[in-house]
Amino acid sequence: MLTSTEKYLVESIREGDHKAFEFLFRNYYADLCKYARNIVSNEALAEDLVMDIFIKIWEAEARLVITTSLSGYLFTSVHNHCLNYLTRKHKHFTELNPDTIEKLNKLIPVSNGSDPFDTINTAELAKRIENCIESLPDECRKIFLMSRTE
Repeated sequence: MLTSTEKYLVESIREGDHKAFEFLFRNYYADLCKYARNIVSNEALAEDLVMDIFIKIWEAEARLVITTSLSGYLFTSVHNHCLNYLTRKHKHFTELNPDTIEKLNKLIPVSNGSDPFDTINTAELAKRIENCIESLPDECRKIFLMSRTE
């Protein structure tokens, strides 16, 4: 449920009140960006996605209908927008970025198999690969692991 203050704010935005919109933006933008950044693991992208939500609110103006808490509405909108972005991105993903492959190749020395310590090196190599994979951004790591298992 909207509080009386939230109702007033939403109604003011519906009537085109720039100050009310500015108040909404200033009070929620930073927290919404932080939330989005946790989902998409990229600060600039998170800011763009949050800005998209505010643009939609501004463009909706008179059609804006919010019946739940304002905070809940905003965070749910950002959450859904981030997930939609990641879903679209995943559908267009075909292979690992060549820069990522090059970085992995530089970090992981490859043995030629003639060394008697290959068994030990193989275990160390497996651990280093695991560490490199863990250092990838969340979505990239998921996609990489899915490409190896599915």
